[in-house]
Amino acid sequence: MAENMDEYTDEREDATEYKDGGIDYSTVKANHLINQHLVGILDELTKDEAIVRLTCTEDMVLDEKGLIHSGFIFSSANYAATAAVNSPYSILAVSKVNFLAPLALNDVVIFKAKAMQTESRKRVVEVIGYLHDVKVFEGEFSVVVLERHVMSLHLM
Repeated sequence: MAENMDEYTDEREDATEYKDGGIDYSTVKANHLINQHLVGILDELTKDEAIVRLTCTEDMVLDEKGLIHSGFIFSSANYAATAAVNSPYSILAVSKVNFLAPLALNDVVIFKAKAMQTESRKRVVEVIGYLHDVKVFEGEFSVVVLERHVMSLHLM
């Protein structure tokens, strides 16, 4: 791992393969190196709002019936929440989520995130996930905006 994350570069050959959301990625400040194959593609980004599209792949399947592991669903919703805040130094602090329906291989879920509280360092973000027109996920994420990278803080 790079000692200084400012010097970290993404050496994956497919690092930009999934960045097809049609947005200007120069405006993305949060999670700019994340593997969108695993957390979904950032389709829209506006002030305090983001839309992430997750296609459920074989890498996410946990059994022979094609059930998707809830961790991938949560990660995609978290990605949408932090994208809505769009700060380079933000981190999830608290979440309260409900998984309303199971997801299966090849399902495409749309996560819509909206920052409801934007004036403090702690931002409350509502995220709703839809499969077609059916709500399959809902959550409230508390995202903390820091002045510098969390790995630069001396917490211990």
